[in-house]
Amino acid sequence: MPTNNRAHSSNRAIFLTGLCSLAAATGAHAFMEAGNGALLLELSGEALYDSNIFTNDSEQEDYIFTLSPKLSFQQESGVVHLDAAIGAEIGEFLDYSEQSYQDLSTELSLSGFHRKDSPFSFGLRTGWREETWASEEVGTRIEAEIFDASAMADLALSEKLGMRGALDYQDSSYENTFYQDSEDFEARLDAVHYYSDKLQLTAGYRYREISYASTLPKQQTDSFIIGAEGQLTEKLNGLVEIGYILQDNGNDDTLIYTVALDWAVDEKTALSLEGQRDTSVSLTGQNAISTSITLNARQQFTQRVSASAFASYGEFERSGLDPRDDDFIQFGVGYMQEFNETTFLTADLSYEERDSNSVQSNYDRILASVRLNVLF
Repeated sequence: MPTNNRAHSSNRAIFLTGLCSLAAATGAHAFMEAGNGALLLELSGEALYDSNIFTNDSEQEDYIFTLSPKLSFQQESGVVHLDAAIGAEIGEFLDYSEQSYQDLSTELSLSGFHRKDSPFSFGLRTGWREETWASEEVGTRIEAEIFDASAMADLALSEKLGMRGALDYQDSSYENTFYQDSEDFEARLDAVHYYSDKLQLTAGYRYREISYASTLPKQQTDSFIIGAEGQLTEKLNGLVEIGYILQDNGNDDTLIYTVALDWAVDEKTALSLEGQRDTSVSLTGQNAISTSITLNARQQFTQRVSASAFASYGEFERSGLDPRDDDFIQFGVGYMQEFNETTFLTADLSYEERDSNSVQSNYDRILASVRLNVLF
């Protein structure tokens, strides 16, 4: 099993110390102006119990404590909006101290022309981050550096017709050379029919290419997708897309879908349904399909107190030299207490059961956490 061998430099430690010190210093200011924009600070701390920190059948447990400061700059100039952020997540394991981590992140986005009288809107985003997580695919903890960039444009050609285009790119490199560094590129073009002021119908084409640093063949796919987005009924809002994906290298063509629906049952009760089936990047460089569907419920008890619950089912299928076939279920509950407009507390409890044709990936997992967020 790969182990955590990353040595964090003294410069990173100095940076993290400075960012946390800035968080403490900025706490005296509810809002800080910076030129034509504003500096905002978010500071969160979490205590987490994880019954299976490596997501495998060894089911080794630990307590993890995280501190996450994030400093953001926001500026509006006419119809253009700029967001920039820099942050960190510092995680300390109580028993498996060698798994402790310090991850940095940066993000920059630019968007504009989101007005009813403008036929054109656009968005640009780029970011870099370090990320540490437990991977269900390989059954251990993963360290990665991830760079991503995206661009979108929406053009109304008439009152009823429009075009929408999007580009997405992600480069992932892993600390352990056993795993396959990857590049994921996606280009999509849709024709849009403005069915009403609140509902859009789309039909489009997507090209996706996943390539790996080794000599493994590229995975190229062509997808044809139709969808509806907006107010679907009086109380049902969201997005529904269904498509058909054509795969190369002898992989089977299959249906794909994306679902993100919200239903306001009444003023205090809401349900949502989220789901997706699509190709995914594999740490081992093989063709993979991920499927998931999740039902969420949220109940607002008072203006500042709410509770939630969810149930989820998913599948992970991987073909190639080391095929995988996983099924998993997850369910959990949550509680949120808002103390004021800038401070809130959340508590979550979840359970996962995974069945796999890989012996080490048959396991149960319990997560229990308490998290405090403060916005400045």
